[in-house]
Amino acid sequence: MHCEDDLSPTGHAAGAAAGAAAAERALLEHLASEAASLTALDEVLGHEAAALRRMDADAVLRITDQKVRILERHELIAGARQDVLCALVPDARTLGAVVPTAPPEFAAGIAEYQVEIRALTARIADQQRRNTVFARAAQTLVASTLTVVQRAHAGARTVYGADARVKTGTPRRGVERRG
Repeated sequence: MHCEDDLSPTGHAAGAAAGAAAAERALLEHLASEAASLTALDEVLGHEAAALRRMDADAVLRITDQKVRILERHELIAGARQDVLCALVPDARTLGAVVPTAPPEFAAGIAEYQVEIRALTARIADQQRRNTVFARAAQTLVASTLTVVQRAHAGARTVYGADARVKTGTPRRGVERRG
């Protein structure tokens, strides 16, 4: 992605410094919104885990809808990062491209958000893996229970044997006559 240069050059050092300070504030605010979005997703995944443990299908469906909305909003926020980065460093693709030229205080702020966002991302990935395991286990339990119930209510099965006689699926006791 190529950065669009929509800032008009002012030719004034004070104007450039003010523009840089505004761009720095915008990036830190953007990173804060990314962290807030990830925090919301982390919380929803915790609620999802509790609903999965309770096997509360209605709650899981409601939470899934919430999760989709949060993910869609986060995708928009994360996608806008490129524009915010480009306001600081033309053609910047990552935070790493901004940090080397950033003032120390600003670089420290970026580093704090990087640590927070990485930790949230790791926690979300771990929680999602656990929720997937819970969901699969619940699905297996329900499927196994349905199989047992279906077999219990199916009654005797009529099967033809190799000798063309009907076998009911219930073993006979005693001696069979062959004739």
